[in-house]
Amino acid sequence: METLCIDIDGVVADSVNLMWKYFKDYFDVEPDMSKRTMEDAFNVTSDEINRVWKFYAKQIYGECSVVPGALRALQDLYQIFDIVLVTARFEKDKKITKKWLKREHIPYDSLYLVGREKHKSDLSLVKKCKYFIEDDILNAMDLAKNGVNVFLFRSNIEFQNIICVRNWNEIVKTILVKEKLDEPISSFENGVVNYTKM
Repeated sequence: METLCIDIDGVVADSVNLMWKYFKDYFDVEPDMSKRTMEDAFNVTSDEINRVWKFYAKQIYGECSVVPGALRALQDLYQIFDIVLVTARFEKDKKITKKWLKREHIPYDSLYLVGREKHKSDLSLVKKCKYFIEDDILNAMDLAKNGVNVFLFRSNIEFQNIICVRNWNEIVKTILVKEKLDEPISSFENGVVNYTKM
């Protein structure tokens, strides 16, 4: 099977919205959502963001919900791809990440926590993946520059190797077309979705 690499936060886990809520409550200010970084959005230093993040990270990772449409899409895509989760979370977050993935019944084959010091494109397995699903524009551009086909959530950029999407339904439909597969059968038989080649 070919490999589908997927980011977790903002793509599978709705941790980003929960994170903004916690930070908004902590700083007691309405963030400027037009800014790219949290430091700029809240007008605080990186040290302040890191301090608050360290305090709330495990809570956010443990409490967040699944992005709408992600579970069903992943169940379908798991039938035709090896799913590799590649996240900027740190290795110390592996236990809570795996616990959340299990609790939410997220299907996957392997998990890589690369932290924030490395680029996701540095992983050799990423360079071999068929598609990468990402929500961070800089990560997406880096992956695309390295020849990876990227689905980028909630963005409008035009960039080689990047397809901008609004939701999981758009991703699944695009992959079905690109892979020349029929729509998955809507009802599961024994927990398996059946696909047929066109």
